[in-house]
Amino acid sequence: MYVDDVLAGTHDLTTAKSARDELISALKPPGCALRKWTSNDPHILNGLPQDHLLQTEILNLSGPENTKTLGIGWNSKKDSFFVLVSTMEKKPAHTKREVLSAIAKLFDPAGWLSPIIITAKIIMQQIWLDKTDWDESLKPLTLLRWNSFVKDYENINKIEIPRWTHFNPTATIEFHGFSDASEKAYAATLYIRILVGHKIWTTLLVSKTRVAPIKTVSLPRLELCGAVLLANLVNSTLSQLHLTQYKNYFWTDSTIVLAWLNKPPCSWSTFVSHRVAAINEKVGVDNFNHVESQDNPADLASRGCTPTDLLNCNLWWHGPQWLQHEKEHYSTYLQHHRGIQTR
Repeated sequence: MYVDDVLAGTHDLTTAKSARDELISALKPPGCALRKWTSNDPHILNGLPQDHLLQTEILNLSGPENTKTLGIGWNSKKDSFFVLVSTMEKKPAHTKREVLSAIAKLFDPAGWLSPIIITAKIIMQQIWLDKTDWDESLKPLTLLRWNSFVKDYENINKIEIPRWTHFNPTATIEFHGFSDASEKAYAATLYIRILVGHKIWTTLLVSKTRVAPIKTVSLPRLELCGAVLLANLVNSTLSQLHLTQYKNYFWTDSTIVLAWLNKPPCSWSTFVSHRVAAINEKVGVDNFNHVESQDNPADLASRGCTPTDLLNCNLWWHGPQWLQHEKEHYSTYLQHHRGIQTR
């Protein structure tokens, strides 16, 4: 439940109808009649009073009055999520207050738009580094970056994220996490890989980004921070899914990070030691493997890209192409890239 909205799903129509009826019965005694019903299957709505149905095809998770704040919606006909954003004005001058206010309205709880949002985070950090006062105009170079960000921003409205990952209780499940870092930021992404017979689906579940510290940190250390971010993301996400049978694979394009993870934490300096220990505590180090940079979707989130580029980016939404291969090709890739660790 989100405030007074109920969101639920089942694996078959019979169970869904039963859950619907039990929910109605449970809330009937105190006089709570559920309204604005909608579903991706019209059979769920059969028998419900017309005035209890949502009149449009869209259910805003936050309620109609908060759409501009939360900006996440669900199209029940397409069974996909979408993000609504308001127009950002491109002007010859913007104050720090205006820009930070606009950035604060960006809402992306699952990190689906991380490659876009990280660009705004980096600009925000630069504004502070410029020591611009609240009502002072941005520095010319920072203003140029902001206007470039605003120019393509509305295309976020074209992005649709499928709700269903093709999961079912009989499927073979794998989770693949990727981490990466640039000089400006580090990131982690987590995908679910579903295998049913000879069919394979991979879907982005969640991602996280962090802007690099102002104090200069070497790129290998930022890559390690990305691996820690991934470990925390995996630990927090999987603990909520209540699954028992699945495999984990974690990927980084940094061979230095893999070398650090290959030895006990006490082998390294304090900075490295603490982070290797944190990764080991959260997810262990045995499932970390090497991935080429061009196949690492977290690279997009650490460097940033435009909404137009993200719109049809298969690497971001579904992971690297080899992740979608059938068993023979996929197993060969795993064996080859596990060998890089030289454990």
